[in-house]
Amino acid sequence: MLGVVTFFLPEVLGGGYKWIQSVIDGQLALGLMGTLIFGKIIATSFTISSGGSGGVFVPSLFIGSMLGVFMEIYVPNFFPYIR
Repeated sequence: MLGVVTFFLPEVLGGGYKWIQSVIDGQLALGLMGTLIFGKIIATSFTISSGGSGGVFVPSLFIGSMLGVFMEIYVPNFFPYIR
């Protein structure tokens, strides 16, 4: 199952430090960020549930950075009084 996910989203392989830096620099599109959030969650859950030793710390950094920037961009569009 992990192979199927990574066939369509090869960005979720590895630690993803390059993608974390790209999102912090503001170089990723909003749709790609949303896709990578769910893709990394699914890939990490497949790795951990199969007994793999992929770890959980760096995937949590990846998901947290993507989700944080996604929410910073997306939420004020619907709730402008939050800022």
